[in-house]
Amino acid sequence: MPEIILKRIKTLKKNYKFLVFFGITFIVGVVLGIITFKRGAGNEFFYETVFNYFYNIFSPSVNPLHVFFKRIFIDLGYIAVFFLLGLSIYAFPIEYIIVFYRGMVIGCVSCIFFSCYSFYGLFLFIAVTLPQNLIVFAGLACLGVLNFDVGMNKTCKKAVFMDYLINAAFGYVICIFGAIYEMALLLLIIRPLNFYL
Repeated sequence: MPEIILKRIKTLKKNYKFLVFFGITFIVGVVLGIITFKRGAGNEFFYETVFNYFYNIFSPSVNPLHVFFKRIFIDLGYIAVFFLLGLSIYAFPIEYIIVFYRGMVIGCVSCIFFSCYSFYGLFLFIAVTLPQNLIVFAGLACLGVLNFDVGMNKTCKKAVFMDYLINAAFGYVICIFGAIYEMALLLLIIRPLNFYL
C-alpha cells in the first residue's frame, strides 16, 4: 500500500476518538431526525427530493451515469466545505454540526421513504441510500480528523497545504466509493428487477 495512504491510516488510528465521536454525532442526528419527523408541512423539500430520487433510480429514461455524476458532484461540494473548514482548527466543531444535521436529514428521509413507499421504500433506503450515505459520512469524518491533525502539527506552510489537498483527495475517493456502490446496485439489481416486475 502506498506510503501516502498508510500515513493517513496511521493518523486516523491515532485519532480514533474523534472518529468515534463523529460516528456518535451522526447516529444521534439520525435518531433525532426519525423522532422529530412530522408528515406534511415544513418537509416539502425532503418529499420532493425523495420523489426525484425514486424517479432517477427507477425511470429507464434516466441514464445511470446521470445519477452517478450528480452524486459525485454533491459529494465534491461536501468535500470542499470540509476542506475549507479544515484550514482552521477552530472550525473543527462546525464539521460536527454538519455531520449532525446530515444525520437528521437522513433520519427524516428514512421516514419519508417508509411513509410514501411502505416496506419497498424502507428496503430501498436500507439497501441503497443508507449504505451510500454511510460511505460518504466515512469520507467526511476521515477528512475532518486528518485536517485537524494537520492543523495541530503545522510545520512548513507549503507542505501543510499539500497535506490538506491530499486529505481532501483521500476523503473524496472514499465518497466516490459510495457513488460507485449506488450505481452498481442500480445497474446490477434495481433496474433489472424493475424491468421484470
